Amino acid sequence: MAALLGNASPAADGCALCLRVGDNDNVVAFCRACFGRHRHFLHLQGVKSLSEDTAFRKVNLLSGPCLFSGRTVRFIDAVGGEPNLLSPQRQPLAHRLTGLWTDPNLSLCEYEAALRQTQILGDIARSVPATAQLTVTIDIPRVQYYLYLLDAVCSGMADADLALEWFHLVDQRHAQLVALFQNLLRSELAGTPRADTTLRVSDPLGPVASCLREAAVTQSRPRLDDLLAELAACGDTLWDTLLRLQPPRDLATLGTASYVVEELRTALDPNGSPALGILVENYQEWKILHHTQRLLDRINEESQPERPGILLGMYSLEQLVNVNHAGRPEPLYLLDPGREAVDEYGRTVDLFNTVDSLYAPRPGCEEG
Repeated sequence: MAALLGNASPAADGCALCLRVGDNDNVVAFCRACFGRHRHFLHLQGVKSLSEDTAFRKVNLLSGPCLFSGRTVRFIDAVGGEPNLLSPQRQPLAHRLTGLWTDPNLSLCEYEAALRQTQILGDIARSVPATAQLTVTIDIPRVQYYLYLLDAVCSGMADADLALEWFHLVDQRHAQLVALFQNLLRSELAGTPRADTTLRVSDPLGPVASCLREAAVTQSRPRLDDLLAELAACGDTLWDTLLRLQPPRDLATLGTASYVVEELRTALDPNGSPALGILVENYQEWKILHHTQRLLDRINEESQPERPGILLGMYSLEQLVNVNHAGRPEPLYLLDPGREAVDEYGRTVDLFNTVDSLYAPRPGCEEG
């Protein structure tokens, strides 16, 4: 990363943490890097080789946590069950949904990810050469979460009122988390010498939000072709490119495509000049980068730019490690312990305060 930025920072300090992930116990190494004001454990993906001249005049950063957690959303069915529609391993509904509850307070997962990611963004900003133009995109999902309930509504397993309530709660949560992320990020950027950083909030599926609402009200499945037509008509050249080269085949891949579009935007400058795109995400999101990189390679092959944009995935390890009953690490999103825990002496511990302590500036790190 230091080579991409054209300077000597950041640099690994020789220490790493290894995490076993997946059913095959694949080992993923997170190297410790201390730069800016904080210490981070980072796993990098994406860039395979560098040219002699690696300094970029434009650096685009993209980051943002997911909404809610498994603990802060409850869908309730007709027999009192609580199917988890946000889980990647969600099963088809066996009973009609009759109710919905969300915790109005941000989850530990949302707070931890926002604090960790904004600190990394701030420290990258301290490392970007002053001659480079810096843009940060806050990529927190919104309309993508509408899709979680759409199948239930269109198949008669949930009514329109429940769907519209869910859409409203998603919009509220999105605004709440964006506000927290912006406040944390501005605080981090205030400690940098840069005054020209551009902040933007993504909304890649915004053009189809009204179509999805109409589908919920009429309880009719939206036609994928109609949704793609709306995206093609919105004037976004990156949607045009994605729809031409790799059109989504269903609603699930439409959601993935919306994340790919924003990742492409970090590496492809609309004016044609090359950009360094850096994704600051949770490790679980690495598969999206692989989708994006394949598409970026096809785009570069077509246009044959003198110097193509580069995409770097920077995945950071949570320093508050949560384990399941089997003793294996589990993402806070899927296994949220809540805000409070009890220590070995029986005392109540506020885990938000624990997160603040874990991510406090470290002695020995370079001050902004």
